[in-house]
Amino acid sequence: MKFDEFAVTEAEGALLAHSLRLEGRTLKKGHRLSAEDLEFIRRSGRQSVTAVRLEDDDIHEDDAAARVADAAAGAHLSPSVARTGRSNLVAARAGLLQVDAGLIDGINAIDEAVTIATLSPFSAVDRGEIVATIKIIPFAVKAETLAGILSFVGKLSPLSIKPFGDKKVGLVLTRIEGGRESIVDKAGKALRYRLDLFGIPLHAEVRCRHASAEIARSITELAGRGCDVMIVSGAAATIDREDAVPAGIELSGGMVEHFGMPVEPGNLLVLGERNGTPIIGMPGCARSIKTNGFDWVLYRTLAGIKVSRQDIMAMGVGGLIGEKPSRAKRLSHAVLDEPRADIAKSLPHFAAIVLAAGQSRRMGGSNKLLAEFSGEALVRHVVGTAVASKAAPVIVVTGHEYEKVEAALTDMDIRIVFSPNFADGMSQSLIRGIEALPREIDGAVICLGDMPGIRPEHIDRLISAFDPQADASICVPTHRGRRGNPILWSRQFFEDMKQLKGDVGGRGLLKKYANLVHEVEIGDPAILMDIDKPEDLIEANEASGNNF
Repeated sequence: MKFDEFAVTEAEGALLAHSLRLEGRTLKKGHRLSAEDLEFIRRSGRQSVTAVRLEDDDIHEDDAAARVADAAAGAHLSPSVARTGRSNLVAARAGLLQVDAGLIDGINAIDEAVTIATLSPFSAVDRGEIVATIKIIPFAVKAETLAGILSFVGKLSPLSIKPFGDKKVGLVLTRIEGGRESIVDKAGKALRYRLDLFGIPLHAEVRCRHASAEIARSITELAGRGCDVMIVSGAAATIDREDAVPAGIELSGGMVEHFGMPVEPGNLLVLGERNGTPIIGMPGCARSIKTNGFDWVLYRTLAGIKVSRQDIMAMGVGGLIGEKPSRAKRLSHAVLDEPRADIAKSLPHFAAIVLAAGQSRRMGGSNKLLAEFSGEALVRHVVGTAVASKAAPVIVVTGHEYEKVEAALTDMDIRIVFSPNFADGMSQSLIRGIEALPREIDGAVICLGDMPGIRPEHIDRLISAFDPQADASICVPTHRGRRGNPILWSRQFFEDMKQLKGDVGGRGLLKKYANLVHEVEIGDPAILMDIDKPEDLIEANEASGNNF
C-alpha cells in the first residue's frame, strides 16, 4: 500500500485519503478515484491529491473486515455488511455473550492494522444488539497478515451467544408481620423487569410468611408447577446460613452451595439448588433495577450456565459496581418509588428515529430528502447528525422513493425500516419507528428528515435534560420561546404514540402531558426550520454558506 501525494494525472484507481469538498461536491475518504473525478478535481484548480494506491498483495479494508468478522462470529452472531473497514457482530438471539479473551487478545496482537473490540464477557444482550466491532485501521492489510489472523483463529470462533432457554422461572416472595406490602411488590416488579428485557415470562409467583418452613413449602409448590429456575426474595435480608431463606432451601430438600459474593451491591446473595434446579436467594439490593451481583448470576442461570461457588468467588475483580454521585442521583433505588421511575434504570439510553418517508408534496415533484445540501443528499446530512449524537441506535423510517433514499444512506451505521403506510401520514412512520426500537431503550429522539440545520449537540442537550424525577420526561427544544424539533420522548409515551393517526405527529400528546414537558432553550433557529418548499431549501443552503 502506497500512501502519497499523487499528481492528478497519475491518481486514477487510487483511494482518496481524506474527504475532499470542491465546488459544492464532496468526495468521501476511501472513494476510488475515477477519470471523471480527477478531471473534476483538475478543473477545480488542484494538481495533486493525497491518496492510497493498493498493491497486489493488499486486501481492501472492507474485504478484510468481512473475513475477520466471519471468522470471529460463532453461534447466533451475524456479521454486518463491511463498510469503511468496519463490520459489526450482531446478536441473532437474546442471550449471554461468550468471549474467548485469549483469542481476542491474540487477534489484536498480530498486527496494528486489525482490531476487534467486544462487550464484556457474560454480557446479557438482546437480539439485534451489537456485541463486537472489527475495524481495519488503514485502507488495506497485507494478504499475509490476514492469512495469519485467519489461521490463528482457525475454527475456534472467539465470540458466540448462548441463548436464554425456555426457562420456567418461579418466584417466592416473603412477608414479615408489620412489613409493607409495597416492598414485596417492588421485588416482584424488579424481577419481572429483568426478565421482560429479554422476553422471558415469569412462570409462577408464590407469597408466604418469612419463615423457613413456609419458604420450603413454597419452593416445593413451584417445583410442582414445573419451574426450572427459582428465585426467593426475602422480606428481610439474609445475614447467616441459618437464616430463613437458606434454611428454607435446605428444608425443601435442597442445598445451599454458597452464601455471599464479592460483589457490591449484591453481597448477600444465596446460591442453592434442589434436585438439579437452581435456586437464587435474591439480595435486597435487587429490588432496585440498577445492575448488581444478582444480575450476573441470574442471566448466566437463564442461559443454562451452571454457576458454582468457584464462579461466585471469582467475581471480585470488577465486582465493585457503582455510579458516580452525579450519575447516581438520576437513578431510582427501588422500582416504582415514583410513578415514572420505571424509565430510570442506570444511565438513560436513548435511540434516535429519523422520519424519512414523506412524499414532499410541496416540492414541485422532486423529493426534498434527495436534494443536495452541503454537497450531499439532505437526508444523509440529517441522519449523519443523529449518528454523531449520543443517541443509539439510529433508526431511519423510509417510505416514498425508499430505494433512492436508502441508497443515499448505504454506508451509515443505522437501521432502516420501511413504512408501508407512509401515504397515510407521519403518524404511521412514527409508529413503525417505535416498533423497531430495542426493548431496553428508555426513550427516543424523534427527528424530522428535512431539518438539515440540526446539529449533534442539539440532540445531546435534549438527552442531558431528561430527568423523569423532575417531570422532564418530554424534552422540547425552544428558540426565543418558540418550540421546535427534534423532540425527546420517554418510552412511557410509546403506547399513546402508537394510537396516533394522520399527519399530526405528537402535538396532541404535548398538550395531554403538558406537566411532563421540559423546554430546553437552544440558541439556534435551526430547530424551527424544516424544508417544505423549494425556496426553503435555497434559504437553508444560503444560511449554511452553500453556493449553487
